[in-house]
Amino acid sequence: MTELLSVLFHFCLGTLFLLFGINLILRKGLIASILLGIQFTLLAITLIISYYLTENNILDYPYFFRSLSPPIYLVGPLSILIQKFLLYPNRKFKRIYFLHFVPFFLHTVEYIPFYLSSTETKVNEIKFIIKQGSLSASTGNFGWLPMSVHENLKGLSIVIYSIWIGFDLYNYFRIKGFHILNRSNKIIIKWILIDFIMKVVAVLFIVYYFVTMKLIGIKSSTELIIIYIIFSLNYLFEALYLIINPQMLVGPTLSGFFSKRELDKFSTKNNNTKKSVPEGHIIKIQNLFETELVFLNPDLKIINISERTGISVSQISSSIKQTHGLSFPEFVNSCRLTYLKDELSHNPIWKKYTIEALAFEAGFKNRQTFHFACKSLHGLSASEFLFKIKNNN
Repeated sequence: MTELLSVLFHFCLGTLFLLFGINLILRKGLIASILLGIQFTLLAITLIISYYLTENNILDYPYFFRSLSPPIYLVGPLSILIQKFLLYPNRKFKRIYFLHFVPFFLHTVEYIPFYLSSTETKVNEIKFIIKQGSLSASTGNFGWLPMSVHENLKGLSIVIYSIWIGFDLYNYFRIKGFHILNRSNKIIIKWILIDFIMKVVAVLFIVYYFVTMKLIGIKSSTELIIIYIIFSLNYLFEALYLIINPQMLVGPTLSGFFSKRELDKFSTKNNNTKKSVPEGHIIKIQNLFETELVFLNPDLKIINISERTGISVSQISSSIKQTHGLSFPEFVNSCRLTYLKDELSHNPIWKKYTIEALAFEAGFKNRQTFHFACKSLHGLSASEFLFKIKNNN
């Protein structure tokens, strides 16, 4: 019975996570979705392989031994990058982010000789570890660093990244302001806060484990089991939350960002243009601008909207022209200025920004394009536009 439950846990849950991960990876245009997909795919592989690393199976399947050690170095990096791209969905993936994966890569490379070694060599290594009664033990024949050092480094990595995640979360609210909780759909904020709390609990047990096992020398496997359970529950929570709230992957939303008058323009109800402007087109365009805030991308082009919505460039241009009386570039700049006004009204920190900083935060490439938008849409210079907003507040 116990064996059956073990098989169900490792293979059924692993397969579900694998399918879930592949589905997320195949989503287009969302970096957070791809990273989450990689995370769940790795978790699925870990669950399946870990079945063969149990005490009853490890000697029968020695070729899986040490295969799950390098992926632990990915727990922290993937977690922080997922949070970054959920909070800032328009952020580009920079090459420097690959530095997060260097420990994983180096640990994998150093154990290639072991992975390619004979079955007999692997069995001897496993028997030595079983005799020592510790997975961190090693004969010293493989790896640049002792496995005990890697165990400490992996634990330290998870602790450091968890602190980093907390700092980034604090910094996000400090810059954006807690008013975002009142105007957003709160789905992503709940995810991040609950996910962070679960990681903090796991980190506390990791710290306790290292203090009792490594420093004091108290032998107990209970803490390791609890850590494993907490991380499993953490990932299970993430999967269920995404299944229930698939819209979360678009990032923080600003429901109410557009005024009622503007939303009425988007609506085909009581609209004389409803025959020439398909309702589905308008809704898709509205969702991208209101929910995903695509206008914050300074390099946004109409072809990008066409690729995301499946609507032709001419139809997008026509829909915006008939509902707003603006060209596509004018509409994008109008959204940026509306966003800027909204942030200046709710977020005191933005009032301290320079014109260049405000332009950048609102999605303009530079001060000149910001000035041009203000002149074109409101007949004011950038300075006059900002002065008017601040006085009205």
